[in-house]
Amino acid sequence: MADFSPSADTWLRESTPAANYGTAQSFILGWDTGAGSGKNRIVLRFDLTSLPAGANITAATLTLVKDTASASAVVDGIYYFRRLTQTAWVQLEATWNIYKTGSNWITAGASGDYTTTDQDSVTITAATTSMVFGSLAPLVQEAINNRAEVLDVIIMQAETAQGDFLVVWSQDASVSTNRPSLSVTHSFIPIEVEAIQIFAPGIVMAQVIPDYVPAQTGIGGGEALEVKG
Repeated sequence: MADFSPSADTWLRESTPAANYGTAQSFILGWDTGAGSGKNRIVLRFDLTSLPAGANITAATLTLVKDTASASAVVDGIYYFRRLTQTAWVQLEATWNIYKTGSNWITAGASGDYTTTDQDSVTITAATTSMVFGSLAPLVQEAINNRAEVLDVIIMQAETAQGDFLVVWSQDASVSTNRPSLSVTHSFIPIEVEAIQIFAPGIVMAQVIPDYVPAQTGIGGGEALEVKG
């Protein structure tokens, strides 16, 4: 199993649409109340390039820790994890209005810049201490296969009622165990096989090429080259 912290994260806040929160220690999620009320979403990026080539993802779970000391951390709600299709966003520039300096989201708040099919959801209650999205293996696999091993996501509340919101810690949280963590399990293990060469009149020269093989099934997947002497 491999654990990943975000390589970038920030908070998109409707009530302050031109403000960047890329260094904030915690983020609001949902539709908050009060004088500065509005919708709040967070975006995260995970660099998965340290996973072995050809990895088959069997499980992936993202955990966000709730800031239980916050007065905003006790509200129920359904929260969604979706793949972000705008991947050029910049942590220290993105706001509710823009994904980087001079470039707007399709619609403010990154609406139109995420999928509605590649997703997971979780229900949070007042007693919940962590937000755990546990069905992310297909999203991680898709990122490895098709997106240069980088996963960009947005997390948002259902946003059906004002007052459904909470606070979670970011990658800049002072306590490391409070930071977001993506845990990935894969079924491939690397093996190293040295090239074997055999020289004899009329026999063969054989070469076994190093490969990655499934942990469950044992060695396989090499290639052989035969040259008549």
